[in-house]
Amino acid sequence: MIYERCENSLQHKFQSVVIVGLRGVGKSTLALMASATLGLEYVDLERCLVDYTGVSDATFIKSVSKEEFIHLQYKLIVRSFRANKNKRAIYVLPASSINNSAVMEYLRNNCNCHCVINIECDEDRILKYVNYTGEYQKGISSIQSGISQYRSVANYNFFNLESNLDVWKKYSFSKVDDSKQIEVTPHLILKPVELEFINFMSFILWNPIPEPSDVLLKHYQRSNLRSFSNCLQLTFPYDARNIHVNNFGDVLNGVDAIEVGVDLIQLIRTKIMHVNLRLDEYIARIRRSTRGSIPILVGIKNTIPELNNFIMESTVDSVISTSQIKQDFRSFYFSILYSIIKVAADYVVLNLEIFLFDEVNFLNDIIVNDSFYIMDQLRHMQGNSSFLGTYNSNCDEFWAIQKTIGKVRCLDIIDLTNDLQISMVRVTSTARCVSDNYKIQTFLEYCMKKYPETTVSAYNQGTNGKISKILNKVLTPVCSPSADPSQGELTSYALNQSRFSCFLQPTLRFFAVGRSDSSILYQFVYRSVFEKLGLSYFFKILEDVSIDELLKSPDFGGAILATPIEIKANEFAGKSSAHAAEIGLVDSIIAERSLDDPSKFLLRGENADCLAIKVYISDNVAPINAVSHNKSVLVIGSGFKSRAAIYSLMKLGYKNILLYSPMSIARQTEKDVSLSHNLDSSRKLDSHNLLAKITIITEEQFQNGILPDDLLYPTIIINCMSDEDVPIDGQVKLSANWLKSPSGGIFLDTHIANKEITTLNESSEWEKGWIKTNGLEFLLAKTLIQFELFVGKPAPRELIKSILIEHYPNEVQ
Repeated sequence: MIYERCENSLQHKFQSVVIVGLRGVGKSTLALMASATLGLEYVDLERCLVDYTGVSDATFIKSVSKEEFIHLQYKLIVRSFRANKNKRAIYVLPASSINNSAVMEYLRNNCNCHCVINIECDEDRILKYVNYTGEYQKGISSIQSGISQYRSVANYNFFNLESNLDVWKKYSFSKVDDSKQIEVTPHLILKPVELEFINFMSFILWNPIPEPSDVLLKHYQRSNLRSFSNCLQLTFPYDARNIHVNNFGDVLNGVDAIEVGVDLIQLIRTKIMHVNLRLDEYIARIRRSTRGSIPILVGIKNTIPELNNFIMESTVDSVISTSQIKQDFRSFYFSILYSIIKVAADYVVLNLEIFLFDEVNFLNDIIVNDSFYIMDQLRHMQGNSSFLGTYNSNCDEFWAIQKTIGKVRCLDIIDLTNDLQISMVRVTSTARCVSDNYKIQTFLEYCMKKYPETTVSAYNQGTNGKISKILNKVLTPVCSPSADPSQGELTSYALNQSRFSCFLQPTLRFFAVGRSDSSILYQFVYRSVFEKLGLSYFFKILEDVSIDELLKSPDFGGAILATPIEIKANEFAGKSSAHAAEIGLVDSIIAERSLDDPSKFLLRGENADCLAIKVYISDNVAPINAVSHNKSVLVIGSGFKSRAAIYSLMKLGYKNILLYSPMSIARQTEKDVSLSHNLDSSRKLDSHNLLAKITIITEEQFQNGILPDDLLYPTIIINCMSDEDVPIDGQVKLSANWLKSPSGGIFLDTHIANKEITTLNESSEWEKGWIKTNGLEFLLAKTLIQFELFVGKPAPRELIKSILIEHYPNEVQ
């Protein structure tokens, strides 16, 4: 995920964050990680009593009554809140505050000022942490009771999945050798759960809306869901037991979004205990598997008629009255719905039936009073999640444009959606015959004219409804490759192929301009991915071609420009992104096509090197090395790639940048002066007004690891050497002095090692907290970025990674 540390551009929804949870759930660790990365002040209220009394909580409570302890704890906590009210802070409350009713009430009454996040984890982890030796079931019940109390005051719930070193390692090609003692410094590694929590916090506080070039941001794909997108539908709890979400494998290839439908009837019949916690865990595992790159939709799967029938069945032979059963079920329904909102999904799926009056509807008591009261309550809780309204009908004339008294038609649902101010809606029915599918197109044309701002997903279910699914543009449901296609379901591969066969999507051509080793690799990767996903796109290497003529082709999809074909930004005929304009170079050209008319497109130049460096650093720098005013970074190399690295670092907030170029002194001076002139400390970078000090490192300083005055040793080293940077002896030696950072750091190589590009010599210092990567990491990040820019869909990370490993087996340890 990309973070741009800009104080003026980020708008907080909440002033502060309060972290609550039981002992052993990881409150302090996660809060420290988030505060360092997101620039929030860390306030440890777990120590408020110790700091005030000078003795431990256990010792102090023995000397006073319980009431005195609770009163003093409340007084100190509230005092801290008030003392820091004008600061952007993250508070960690002591676990004992769960027994302090005054503190809990304070949190409830100030939920609009403080964002309260409840940290949860598996019950067994907590029992192990507290060394519990009593009866197991009694311990579990006690933990569940505590979690429920914290959930009652929380705005959001975050499930802390365990992240050991093995989980961290599997995300990368080769980050650390098993023989090295990285295990003794785990705080120097950004573990998956820490990155997940940082992403979670970023979405809750700011919900960043990226520019088109700011790719690989969590929730970036929201805008792309409106154009021939699909959605993998999972059911909780059924798929929680039958699909191993830790390893989706090929299931996620070509998937644009994941929808989790909670089956309330199945939850009751299978007697799953502590449903809310299990649902949070399931969503956390999906986020872990997707690395936050695919939007998640969560809602209640059951229709209201299904639930009404289940309630009526439950009243048979029951000693409880029907009215009481309905009341209990209403409480259960909204309990699950509120839990869904608190998980901070991209979309909360709302069944629009809950807003419609029906004589047998178990929600009638609420709807009769005020159906919009329900929406007001949900909107108050929704935070930065969006709502997707959904409605399914079995009515024969559901798609008819003319309204009929006493029957709900598709236009009634669209009217209701607009009354509720929901901008995206999904309406479905069942096709009795193939011709039923074409009625939907008339309905959609009418909607476009009457409600142009509403995004509508409309299709038929069943074996006769396949055509409508193929024609549907928004969130068409897809199944896993192992599902039974006879039920009218489509895989993402089959859906893509059908759309291209029907000419619903244009066949595009992509190019690598200029022959090089990387061009050959890109051709291999893109052709393999296009074939695997069922995309009728073509990729070809071109040499000695006119860029201007190429861009005029009506089926142009995008181009990767290899050195020396790369275009200077001021010479590019289209519009360059802010990144490319500042760096001065375009290495990727994107055709941004109109959603309404794909034959029309605008050209945009981008610098993928810059974005790849930003993505890699954001996803790998440990919070202990997070951006601060005194952190230093070292860039090795010259030319536009080093310029891209410097720009990326400045956008991330780094203030002290060291630059070394291993060229002849004359050429070094010429290029470095040019670079520092364009990105010097006196320039303001676009709207962010970020300033940085760029210091040129001499040959002597680099060889001996001599730091300029008043600077710390770097925590990031980026190797951007090009062919012309390689000295005559073909070796650049990195002094061990550059690796003296006490908190370690990361070394990013932007080239695949080969006979033309020299590699830095090995050093025993790599063992001391440094994470050293080869060029495959950078190549993977860059390829993922370019794919998403070109295709407008989530890049199949694991598929692309496997292709790179196949192509470079010797680069993987």
